[in-house]
Amino acid sequence: MWQKQQVEEGVKLEMAVLASYLEIYQEKMFDLLVSTRTDLQVRLHPTLGPHVPGLIQSPVTNSKEVNELLDFGAKNRAVGATSMNANSSRSHAIFTLDIRLSYSGSKGKDLQSRIHFVDLAGSEKQKKTHASGERLQEGIAINQSLSSLSRVIQALAGTSGIQPVFRESKLTLLLKEALSGNSRTVLLACISPARSNHDESVSTLEFAARCKLIKTHAKKNEQDKKVLIETLAKEKEDVEGRLEAERQQKLLLQQELEREREEVREKQEFARSVQEEKQRIEEMLRKLQDEQENQKGKDEAQKGELERIQQKKAEEESERMKLQAELLQLRRKEEEERQRLEAERASEERNRKLLQEALTESEKRERDLKNKAEGLENLKDSFQADMEKKAQEHKMQRDNHLKKLGIAGLEAFEDSSTTPYLVNMNPDKSLEGCLMIYLPLGETRIGADFEKCNVCLTGVEVAKEVCVITREKEKEGTEEPEKMQVERLGDALVRVNGCQVEGSSDLESGDRLAIGRAHIFRVVIPGSSSEETVESNFEKAMKELQDKSQVDPRWRGAVDEAVMIVKRDKGTEEARLSGCLSYSGEHRIFA
Repeated sequence: MWQKQQVEEGVKLEMAVLASYLEIYQEKMFDLLVSTRTDLQVRLHPTLGPHVPGLIQSPVTNSKEVNELLDFGAKNRAVGATSMNANSSRSHAIFTLDIRLSYSGSKGKDLQSRIHFVDLAGSEKQKKTHASGERLQEGIAINQSLSSLSRVIQALAGTSGIQPVFRESKLTLLLKEALSGNSRTVLLACISPARSNHDESVSTLEFAARCKLIKTHAKKNEQDKKVLIETLAKEKEDVEGRLEAERQQKLLLQQELEREREEVREKQEFARSVQEEKQRIEEMLRKLQDEQENQKGKDEAQKGELERIQQKKAEEESERMKLQAELLQLRRKEEEERQRLEAERASEERNRKLLQEALTESEKRERDLKNKAEGLENLKDSFQADMEKKAQEHKMQRDNHLKKLGIAGLEAFEDSSTTPYLVNMNPDKSLEGCLMIYLPLGETRIGADFEKCNVCLTGVEVAKEVCVITREKEKEGTEEPEKMQVERLGDALVRVNGCQVEGSSDLESGDRLAIGRAHIFRVVIPGSSSEETVESNFEKAMKELQDKSQVDPRWRGAVDEAVMIVKRDKGTEEARLSGCLSYSGEHRIFA
């Protein structure tokens, strides 16, 4: 992919690739790109298809970074294998690349694809392997997932007439789109030419033949850049139109608020004029009452004018009653006006709050629309920056994890070409040689204690501190070669070429170093001649451990007691069998 990107001249191509690596062991999913082993779950999204929440997707920019991820995943898988089961590490592995291509220009387009690289564990028969315990459960889980995959493929091929059940196992659910969706699927079937494996070879070939019957309809997941630009431009115009509509609505709301305020001011002016008229009438009524009181004192002196006064009094009374009526009417109008003003004030307050809320909401929508418009323009740059930042963070986490374990990655230190190292031996060919432990000058402490040890290993009978490997530099001016020794710590289980280390032992290139009962390493000293192959080394190491195995000192007393009981109870004739019992017990205890 990256070579094609470099070869194409005159075409501006932008490519974003996300890589993930997971393992399915006994229907449990583990992320191989993180240090912790947490059981993950696969979910089926109606639009996006199968996905695994919490699975790390690390950005990669070249093939070297892809190889680093594969190497880290293999190391993580090898380390985790001994923690789960010291005798086997058989599991399914899935390495996934999510690829997004973007061609620029007037005829540009965007393409999206997902590639699954799946390593399926082979099925096995219990009668042939004589498996038991965890090895048996492991084989059952693998056979069940492979059987589910076979039934799904048979249903997709149309030979069974039933609908495929992808949810039957995590493997089939995760590969749903690769088997039945818009995809192209390639299967590599590995078979054995041995006569003893005839049944397994035939079954594998039949499985491959059914896979060929699956019909998929692959098409490009592409989007025309011109159409995309037109869509984004239309969306931008829509956003700008909505923004202008919000502005106009905001202006109308402000004009409506000003009009309401003007009406309130006019009503307040009318209320003030009514109040002034009321005060004028009350003043006139007070004057008439004063004049009436003064007139009473003059009644006796002016008897001749009694009729005139009475008439005037009647007129004044009538005027007074009229003024009182007008005053009552004004008071009623004032009360009505007051109530109306209060109602209008309340209505004005409600309208003001509504208008304020509407203005606030309008301003908020305006800000959101502006942010959305800015986000559409900055989306590309921010996505690229996030990708680079995420890639750096993931790489730092992986390097710290390997450094904590004392395991070397693909980028070793400067003098790695001349530095001795340990390489792991494993019956699983995919895990053989994954772990490389460099041995610099001085002491290298090996054990399970992360604080005290340079190299941290876990597994069966791996003590907190197992051994110390000391590498001494050759003395100047002498022909004495460089010396390397392993020293046992406490009562830890350390063996070199099958023999238990008592105190210390020299190490040479090609030696087999067994740590506990979970790890076997081969010593490699650059510049030394070692003609042993990886296969013969592993077989030789296992044969050495079996031939030179001894009864664990912790159980020596119980074995000797059992031999004495056989000699005493069975007599001299059967005492000969005690040696067989002892040897069998030794071999069984070692295994």
